[in-house]
Amino acid sequence: MMLEELERRNYAQTTIDCYIQTIEDFARYFRRPPDQLTPEHIRDTKRICSVRKASPSTVTQRLAALRFFYTRTIKKPGAWPIPVSEENATPAQNLEPGRVAHLIDCSQTQFHRMVLMTV
Repeated sequence: MMLEELERRNYAQTTIDCYIQTIEDFARYFRRPPDQLTPEHIRDTKRICSVRKASPSTVTQRLAALRFFYTRTIKKPGAWPIPVSEENATPAQNLEPGRVAHLIDCSQTQFHRMVLMTV
């Protein structure tokens, strides 16, 4: 069902492969069909990713796969109470004013210069 839903929504093949693999891993790890797993299992998956020091993008992608499965495929009410947390986000780096000016001066086109000045 999930594969059909992903294809119907025109997801990229690499995304489809990743999402399917994530759901298979999820079910295999807990030794249950994925539709029988609870929000507590999803929270455990987040903790496991943290312990294994998975990159923020990996955690986000795995949670997106699980969210898609529960909200779009099986449409299980209340199965996705887990918000995507900011704990895995990388903190923004504050640049010194001189460094910002240097970046703007190094821009090669007016467009790049404009973009850097508005960000």
